[in-house]
Amino acid sequence: MHVFKLVCVIDRDEDTLRFEMSYDFVYIIENSPWLDILCLLCDHWEVYAEWLCSTSPKAPQISFDNLRARLSAFEVECTNGRRL
Repeated sequence: MHVFKLVCVIDRDEDTLRFEMSYDFVYIIENSPWLDILCLLCDHWEVYAEWLCSTSPKAPQISFDNLRARLSAFEVECTNGRRL
């Protein structure tokens, strides 16, 4: 599976870098099976972890929080058939 860009920069100056989820990744989340999304994240974790597991003094915490919230909002089907 291709490594898709997770974020796009929406504002940058000398001291701040604000970002949001890229349009490509929004499309993937809205149109792909949940298992494909989880596999994509797992297979390319070294690329995506930078944006999901860290913070940066140059990027406001709200950018990281919004990205994590967007990813954690999609539903997955459990082995018992329930969707969470």
